[in-house]
Amino acid sequence: MPHWRDVVINALLFQGLWFAAILSGWQWALLPLGLMLVHVIVISERPWQVLAPLIPAFLLGGFMDAMLHGFGVFAFEARQLEMQIAGLPLFLAIIWLGFLLTLPVSLKRFVTKPRWFVLMCALLAPLSYRAGAALGAVQLSEHWLWYLVPLWAFFGWYLSQPARSCSL
Repeated sequence: MPHWRDVVINALLFQGLWFAAILSGWQWALLPLGLMLVHVIVISERPWQVLAPLIPAFLLGGFMDAMLHGFGVFAFEARQLEMQIAGLPLFLAIIWLGFLLTLPVSLKRFVTKPRWFVLMCALLAPLSYRAGAALGAVQLSEHWLWYLVPLWAFFGWYLSQPARSCSL
């Protein structure tokens, strides 16, 4: 298990990244993302073994959000869509990368208990979308919010699989 100091650093960097991406856009979120990546590499005995399983998770998560956007579950302002990666606004891709970097560190305790992690994802991830909507980063139809719960339950299960094999 990661040292408590690393857990706190990782969690605070992710919160900084999330707020920077939501409130200021992708440019300011790059700094905490870079710091998170360096931090994970420095505290890992085998960085590649920690980071490699997160690549397919990023692709799946990005695809999931791009599809939700395509189906009209949420919408973005035109300025947010100027910089995209495969249909996903860059600020959201950065949030995804940051979130995945929390799995082997600050969320490691939860990820290793898949039932709790699935429940946590199913309940808290839709609230994150709701918070982003409240701060003006995304337009989210309230009735769609409930559809995110089973989707994130599945994604939480998926994330708990490779993340359990990521050991610092």
